[in-house]
Amino acid sequence: MRQGGLPAQAAEILTDILIQRRDKLVAHWYARVTPIERPRATTSVVDSRVRLGVSFDDLGIQAGIWKASVTTYRWRFEDPSLGVSAEGEEQATPSRGRTSLRLDIGVSREQLRSPAADDELATLRITSLRPGAEAPVSTIFLRRTGSDPGYRVVGLTH
Repeated sequence: MRQGGLPAQAAEILTDILIQRRDKLVAHWYARVTPIERPRATTSVVDSRVRLGVSFDDLGIQAGIWKASVTTYRWRFEDPSLGVSAEGEEQATPSRGRTSLRLDIGVSREQLRSPAADDELATLRITSLRPGAEAPVSTIFLRRTGSDPGYRVVGLTH
């Protein structure tokens, strides 16, 4: 702004307009996807049932467009090689800038120990639900880890 020789007050007004425009553009496009990035998976066992922990960056929450307190995620897990599927809704739980979900996926520890073929992937489909908006699904692709019962993230699509 200084390079353009604008008076300080005009530069401040122009800067505010550009910031508002940027925020509107980001909100517009983030509302058209479930803006999750950098997913990670962990597993824990509770009473011989596996819980899938998924953490990710929700770019809409990080950018301040939405609040975690009003964000819910609808999810559907499927592992065709085990013949299992589960679904539910979870409230956003932010921790250190990341969102975490703990999902009861209906799989036992013994099932996860069975070998999976290289081309067999499980999927976790996530839709963000926010006031006045339901975004399209993002899909996280998971591969069973075999000897260490659990899953690891191998892909993400929006």
